[in-house]
Amino acid sequence: MKVLIRNTCSELLDWLLDLGVEAYFSNSQIGGWRRGDVKEVEQMLAESNKLWGVDKGDFAIFSIGSISGTLTFDEAEKSLGNSPNIVAVIVPYVDGGLVVLTEKPIPGLRDFQDASWWKYWWRKK
Repeated sequence: MKVLIRNTCSELLDWLLDLGVEAYFSNSQIGGWRRGDVKEVEQMLAESNKLWGVDKGDFAIFSIGSISGTLTFDEAEKSLGNSPNIVAVIVPYVDGGLVVLTEKPIPGLRDFQDASWWKYWWRKK
């Protein structure tokens, strides 16, 4: 599994749009999930720059086709390797940027930094 951190989202957004995925966003403030627009990943990035070290526990799942029910982060992460439908799980990083978890290659991959360390931080919450 690739775990990457990204400070811009143009290539990431192009990749998700090319795949034709559906976007599902968790919302820790109201609970539950909502289906959204893939382009909202830009808003996630902008909001990550305002977190200042505070993790809200939100994340997004990008899937080919719909997902049923709700998934915890751990369930979503496990689904990456076990479900052909779930393409990526994206989390706003508390110090700005997006953490991207995926099993799929991202064409035009550049300006990404490895963030394997991030999973250990997330698990300690």
